[in-house]
Amino acid sequence: MAKKKRTARVKKIVLGIIGGLVVLIGATIFVFTYEGSTKPILAVADQFQPGESWELVSERVEPPRLACIGSVSCPSIHKVWRSGTVVTQDELARSVAKLGLFIEGDCKVDRGHFNGSTVCSAKGRKQGLNVEVVVDGSAYDTDDNKVILYVD
Repeated sequence: MAKKKRTARVKKIVLGIIGGLVVLIGATIFVFTYEGSTKPILAVADQFQPGESWELVSERVEPPRLACIGSVSCPSIHKVWRSGTVVTQDELARSVAKLGLFIEGDCKVDRGHFNGSTVCSAKGRKQGLNVEVVVDGSAYDTDDNKVILYVD
């Protein structure tokens, strides 16, 4: 009789441990796979108005997660356009007008730089998110800028 009670107790302990592990594994999977809505961050990013001739060459949308892994913040948006023309400070101002960002730089390529460099940028916060638009230029290709939008 004592042996049966001990066996029953051992079964309960083993089942309890197995149940706990199942719950722990399930919770871990949930934490690392949960993705929230991207609507709020997309609403901010969509207020950026790229120039009509600009070509979107890259886009990465990282949804909100319970656990962000790696160097990319979540939620975040990263978009890159090739302008096909030189982006002027006025054109950048029109593109970021709905975001109300502060523009830094004159958007003129420094002919002394032979590598890509930031010629102007616009930074600020909108709806609790950091927003930055960077215009990169190069002395090699003075008629084309790269425009990068970051929202996080």
